Amino acid sequence: MKTTILVHKATNTRYELPEKKEVPIGREKNCDIQIPQKFTSVSRHHGTIIQDEKGVSIRDNGSKNRTRVRGKSLSKDECASLSNGDIIHLGNYILEVIILDPNEEVKLTTDSDKKKITPDGPLTEAEIVENLLKIEEDEDLNNKEFGLKELE
Repeated sequence: MKTTILVHKATNTRYELPEKKEVPIGREKNCDIQIPQKFTSVSRHHGTIIQDEKGVSIRDNGSKNRTRVRGKSLSKDECASLSNGDIIHLGNYILEVIILDPNEEVKLTTDSDKKKITPDGPLTEAEIVENLLKIEEDEDLNNKEFGLKELE
């Protein structure tokens, strides 16, 4: 069975999807993939990851700042299939999709600098701060470009 992992690119936080058909993602405590509260552009029940015989996809649950996959904004209840390496934007929270096949050897890398991400070697504090600063610099542009609003 393939394993799907979502990686928050700025902090190298990894979320391994549980083996269930529907996986809620958002800031609410009852979401299987819980995004930290400080990321206010992410709705409480932002979306749902769906895992079935066809593969993995994501559905927007009517979030205020929408879900974007491969640059396309999803409308409420719209789904998009996910592939290895896809980038998901939940508001301005950016995740990379990693699908691991137990029969294949895979190197996990980040888009921006192609540094190797190892399961037992997270980013250093300096690298996390550097990545967060880059995101903060781009946040105003993203907010203007995509009309993102801060949520409560």
